[in-house]
Amino acid sequence: MPATGGQGGSATSSGGAAGSAASAGNSSTAGAGGASSAGGASSAGGASSAGGASAGSGGADAGAAGSAGECTVGGTPDAGVEGAIAGSCIVAILRVTRRDEECSGLGGAHITFEIIEFGRGGGITTPSTGGHGYFPTADGPDQVGDIFVAGIDELDPPVDRSNGAWCITGLPTTDGNAHTLIEAASETAARAKMLEILN
Repeated sequence: MPATGGQGGSATSSGGAAGSAASAGNSSTAGAGGASSAGGASSAGGASSAGGASAGSGGADAGAAGSAGECTVGGTPDAGVEGAIAGSCIVAILRVTRRDEECSGLGGAHITFEIIEFGRGGGITTPSTGGHGYFPTADGPDQVGDIFVAGIDELDPPVDRSNGAWCITGLPTTDGNAHTLIEAASETAARAKMLEILN
């Protein structure tokens, strides 16, 4: 699928929640056929987070390979999808664990991930993307279980995305914004792609 972009380099622009304190930002997603961009934001205060992370030998090797270069919040600008991930301070393999839809007038999908393996950086457990006004493209992320290689920014303090007025309650607090994503068919394929990007 050819690259697509809308306002501000995103296919859809993102708004913030009423009374929100922070937003998780935008994300770019690439599938097997190319790259497409999707905007999104999630918002609110902060509390505690849940989740877990494990790092295998592949992630350790990738981290060692990528640790020598400098990293940039939001990834390297104007470097393409893989270049943006390569320039990110946190790079990891993620799995979608939940998708929560707003009942706001605009709508939007809040996507939550778990960490499968770090390739660079660490210290986060529950990254997310999407939010108010985010509508996933065909490349996702949109299905629970989908796997991605991602460039991630840490959210400090973590963000509580719950908003009862928009019918999104019980969401885990997010401590990372997955701003750039490449979908993979399996953990093995994701690990190979992550090593390729970081090397």
